[in-house]
Formats: sequence, structure tokens, C-alpha cells
Amino acid sequence: MQLDSIFHQIIRGCPIVDTREDNKDAMKSKEVLHMSVTVYTSPGCVRCKATMRHLMNKDVPFETVDLSTDSQAKQRLADEGFTSLPVVDVDGEMFSGFRPDKLDALAKASA
Repeated sequence: MQLDSIFHQIIRGCPIVDTREDNKDAMKSKEVLHMSVTVYTSPGCVRCKATMRHLMNKDVPFETVDLSTDSQAKQRLADEGFTSLPVVDVDGEMFSGFRPDKLDALAKASA
């Protein structure tokens, strides 16, 4: 793959796929997945820290939203019925609390 092509794919956020001959068989068995993971947190939230630590240990990239500084996000979660933190949003599928089972499944899916 040309360096220009890789650079443009990174800039556009497209998946980078290795098309070398020695990798074509591996590509047939793998599906490229891009997941957007957001962890909604608040300062001092022990379960939030545990969730983020678990994701980091599994090398799952994620973004955080601090609800103490984002009142719109806080209201949106309340409107969705969430009453405890953390809330984890994976491409629109949301769950709350420290859930190692769901986090492990997420890590496995993103590997």
C-alpha cells in the first residue's frame, strides 16, 4: 500500500487494510470493525474508573464524557432512563455500571 494512500485513509478515518499477497488469506477470515465507544463518567466515580481501566487493559479505544461539565449529555442520559454511572455507549447500544462481562465481549469484538 502506498504511503500516500495510508495517510489519506488515516485522515479520512477509513480502515487500513493490508493487501499484500501473504495477508490475503488472513483478510478473508477477518471483518474490519470500527466501534465508537464512549464512557460517561463523573469525578470520584469508582465504577467509572474501573470501567476505563478495564478498557485500557484490553486495548479498547474510547472517549470519555464528564457529566459534571456536560449538562446536555447528563440530561440526554437521564431522558434515556439511566440513573447510575458509568454509562457505556457502543455505537448507540448503551449499558450502565461496571460490567466486566460486557467489556470483555466488547474487547473480543474489537480485537
